Amino acid sequence: MKTLLITSGFKRFRRVSWAVGSLAMLVLPTTSPAAAVLPDIIVILADDLGYSDLGCQGGEIATPNIDRLAAEGMRFTSASNTARCCPSRASLLTGAYSHRVGHGWMTQLDQGRPAYKGDLASDCMTLPEVLKGAGYRSFMSGKWHLTSEEHSQKLPASASWPTRRGFERFFGIIGGGASYVAPNFLVRDESEVKPGPGFSLTHAITDAALEYIEAPIEGPRFIYVAYTAPHWPLHADTERVERLLATYTVGYNRISDTRIARLRRLGLLAVDQQSVGIEVPSWDTLAPDVQADQARRMAVYAAQIQDMDDGVGLILEAVSRSGRADNTLILFASDNGACAEVLEAPPLPEKLSDSLRSSYGKAWATVSSLPFRGYKKEPTQGGLATPFFVRWPKEIKPGQWSNAPVHLIDVLPTFAEITGARIPKTIDGQALTQPDGVSFRPEFSGGTMASRDLFFEHEGGRTIRRGTMKALALSGSSSWQLYDIAQDPAERHDLAAERPDELKSLKDAWHTWASANGVLPLDSRSWGARNDDPEGWKKAPD
Repeated sequence: MKTLLITSGFKRFRRVSWAVGSLAMLVLPTTSPAAAVLPDIIVILADDLGYSDLGCQGGEIATPNIDRLAAEGMRFTSASNTARCCPSRASLLTGAYSHRVGHGWMTQLDQGRPAYKGDLASDCMTLPEVLKGAGYRSFMSGKWHLTSEEHSQKLPASASWPTRRGFERFFGIIGGGASYVAPNFLVRDESEVKPGPGFSLTHAITDAALEYIEAPIEGPRFIYVAYTAPHWPLHADTERVERLLATYTVGYNRISDTRIARLRRLGLLAVDQQSVGIEVPSWDTLAPDVQADQARRMAVYAAQIQDMDDGVGLILEAVSRSGRADNTLILFASDNGACAEVLEAPPLPEKLSDSLRSSYGKAWATVSSLPFRGYKKEPTQGGLATPFFVRWPKEIKPGQWSNAPVHLIDVLPTFAEITGARIPKTIDGQALTQPDGVSFRPEFSGGTMASRDLFFEHEGGRTIRRGTMKALALSGSSSWQLYDIAQDPAERHDLAAERPDELKSLKDAWHTWASANGVLPLDSRSWGARNDDPEGWKKAPD
């Protein structure tokens, strides 16, 4: 297959045969009157973005374009993902708990159980497949991460690639992470393309999204923009990093204090609600060279977020130019909370691209998670809580807030309701996995979405949420904790001893769900290591 050399910088794809023309040739011959009034839908997903990183979420990072989405639409202040990359993408695109579609863990390993195959199941419908029934054309740019590792880094395409699961066009990476300047396997549709000088993965993802928005096609379109930012490695433009550096030389303790103050001013943390503390060495105790390295790491991370925000701004401009802005629904969320992983020893190399696994570490991840405790992979609010904004001028009045407990599994049912798309129960005689989510469309006009319990499991960490009550057990522990997260969002006051009957009810409901969805026995890989007991995971479901 032909391999193209591509550079980046916003709006350069036309010069290297991204080919709006090839999209134009895919025009549907007719468009039904019903389809003509259906909204365009754009889903923008950030990667490893902490709850308080955005300006509108209390952060010091300037994100005017994402902030604009929040201000001009509805903010869901109690939204959840699945606390990890692959499971969140599976839930977003199928409306089902990730275990039910093969993604209880990651793509690196098939554990020999349907819930932990690491490859998107064939017996489910994806968002683009469902929306196609309502006349939608679907396109994707960015990170897929729903294909097993053996089929993610080389051709030919497998049955679980995006172009085989409902998307007409695709640009991005099939796997879970990549260099921002020189990804080793970059794909356009089902052909490999090579990054050229000056390439930026974030900018290239935006460029592809712009082409999809501007393509002269008939009918409504669904566009999925899955940024890799701000997932490690720490790669960003040197000039932007230098401009941000002074902000972070004050250290994570002071940045934490200012974020908490902003969260309170914004109303995202009430005066009587506590935040988590910063349980890391005080900034003032660090050696000067360590301070300098730490400040630079956070500056790069912030620059990655600003690169993404620039892209969101260009997407908003393109939507405005399209003439379809009033009837374009845009949803923004993150796939999980802040990442506390440290994968390479400090310091950061002078040339950032020399490192492929650099990260900003636990201290800054603690700041990104504020006001919550915990991080990516964990069943705490720091792992599960996500910014979640929906802008749709035709139906949503600007400046609305909702505390409804929405989840990524709710996206597909919501879009199906909005578009009138039918969710098939069978295909070619095969029963299909049905969505677990419910529509949150009633929230747009002052209604209330249907109540239900929400369930989570990842690497043995588990959670159930019922209203404002949340029971959880950390990976490596058989002890369950209980919190009222409306009163105690930082999960500082365990109510397990005070409300044993309520905890038992929640635990019993979680075990019923886990038994029905292939979650038991619990994933033992990290459990045994943390428990120092290889058989310890077997004792977990007490």
